[in-house]
Amino acid sequence: RKIRPDIVHTHTSKAGILGRIAAKILKAPVLIHQPHGLAMGELWQVLDVPQNPFIRRSLIVLEKIIAKFTDKFITYTEIETKEHLHYGIGKKEQFVTIPYGIDLNGFYENISGARRESPENHSPKIGTVGRLVTSKGCRYLIEAIALVKRPFPDIKLFIVGGGFLRNELEDLVKKTGLTDNVRFLGVKDNIAEFLNGIDIFVSPTLYESFGITLIEAQACGKPVVASDVGSVPEIIKDGETGLLVPPRDAGAIAGAIIRLVRDKGLSKKLGEAGFESVRKNYTIERTMEKIEGLYAHCCGKL
Repeated sequence: RKIRPDIVHTHTSKAGILGRIAAKILKAPVLIHQPHGLAMGELWQVLDVPQNPFIRRSLIVLEKIIAKFTDKFITYTEIETKEHLHYGIGKKEQFVTIPYGIDLNGFYENISGARRESPENHSPKIGTVGRLVTSKGCRYLIEAIALVKRPFPDIKLFIVGGGFLRNELEDLVKKTGLTDNVRFLGVKDNIAEFLNGIDIFVSPTLYESFGITLIEAQACGKPVVASDVGSVPEIIKDGETGLLVPPRDAGAIAGAIIRLVRDKGLSKKLGEAGFESVRKNYTIERTMEKIEGLYAHCCGKL
């Protein structure tokens, strides 16, 4: 009330609903909402709480109502826009796609040094980054490593992230005989340093509204294997900037990893193409320019 903003820009379901209602009551001129996926998605992903169908349906109905006085929606991908329109949330002209952007300088500055060793000179290093919760699908990657171990006994998997499932996943590692192959590194601040030290990045996620770690790995020139879910196919073009696999399919993940370890040319090609994709589409400068342009456009209508 004291600030009296010209634009109120909200994020995610809960903050988005409460923020836009408050902004409407206070008669803020412009309301912009950035959903980061469909309603209630963050509860499943962050808190590992099963999605309640009734609550989800109720929130979607509420989103449909609030969309009537929302000026613009910002989505990360066209796929995310289509998901909202499928459920009747907003109209096509309300949506603007602005991909997430990263600061490339922090990622590619050490690429040349990280590439000195290839899988020919050391045990193949596989990496993944994400919360250790059900929606990230880490158990399927661990099961995949058990399959990859057959042709590559020295395969290494490094898991960055913390969460409710760590003890359960550590037990799975022991049961599958992977104690010498899998390491849990916990939460790390310098993701770029970690990514520059691996050979292949894998995202076994079961749902993703965008997938920041995908573009971070690509920014380090790493070949990416990712689940074909959510908005991932818009970021990873199968066979061009990475390899897509069905979700919950340890065999497919293992096959993709083995293919990249054996085919150095393909691994190099996908890493380079992924880096170019990030450089052209997913930089922080590009994102800021588009958001500032949207703000200016909305303010111009006041």
